[in-house]
Amino acid sequence: MQDHEENFKSLGESLKRSLNHLGIDDFEGYSPAEMSEILYQPLEDSCPVRLNKVDEDVYRQIPMLNLVRYIISRIRESGKLKLTITGKLPVKLVADSYAQGFMKDELLEFGSYKLYKEEDSISIHLAHILLQLTGMVRKSKGYLYLTKKGEKLTTQPYDLLRTVLLAFGQQFNWSYFDGYGDQPIGKIGWLYSLLLVRKYGAISRPSNFYAEKYLLAFPTLTDVVENGRAANCYKIRSFDRFMFVFGLITIEKDHWMDSAKEVKATPLLFSLFNLDPPGNYQYPEIN
Repeated sequence: MQDHEENFKSLGESLKRSLNHLGIDDFEGYSPAEMSEILYQPLEDSCPVRLNKVDEDVYRQIPMLNLVRYIISRIRESGKLKLTITGKLPVKLVADSYAQGFMKDELLEFGSYKLYKEEDSISIHLAHILLQLTGMVRKSKGYLYLTKKGEKLTTQPYDLLRTVLLAFGQQFNWSYFDGYGDQPIGKIGWLYSLLLVRKYGAISRPSNFYAEKYLLAFPTLTDVVENGRAANCYKIRSFDRFMFVFGLITIEKDHWMDSAKEVKATPLLFSLFNLDPPGNYQYPEIN
């Protein structure tokens, strides 16, 4: 009797392992095991989505990386950076950073906002936040200093970009710049969203195309935002606040205050990210 129970238990565990590696339609053919890598081991060697090492001229095309590098260079020039009373970047550095033209903020370009302080530029404010989250800078007695980690990463663009991307995807609060509340739409499966655009983004597609696929993979997220606004929340966070900021997509809008209506991958996205196809998925036959 005991032998039968052990055999049955072994068979059940074997079946569970097999199912865990079987491709799922709602996951674009990726298995639960592969999705686990995408969710919990992003950009690792075992993950279907990995970051490539590229030439310096490619790194220079990444707006957020350029901003981070510029702020770091200014700290290195003087050894330390005097912060404002509220702990933000000094106004002169904010103006100088924005004047470099790495990235334009729609509120500043099209709205009635003026650049008076760090928070007036979402991109510069985000760069400062990411520098802190990565541990590349530290604050002490009203000054901002570059850490040993920051010094090391300045000469290693691949590691710097990877560190910044992971800090954005895993540590940054994605609800910080919007009014949708503190819930995980977009942040959960952030690399899966990038996977979708890497797979389908060679041509321009409606942003709803990606929102539907994302919410199909994570259906419980449709209930965390009131009035069925999950798709719009996803589009703002994943496209306007993530991929566009890193130069991975171009977007089209009906109005500058709207979320992205059409999305297309840039050549930069294809250069930076390698995508493995699902390992165990039977694609449906096409008649």
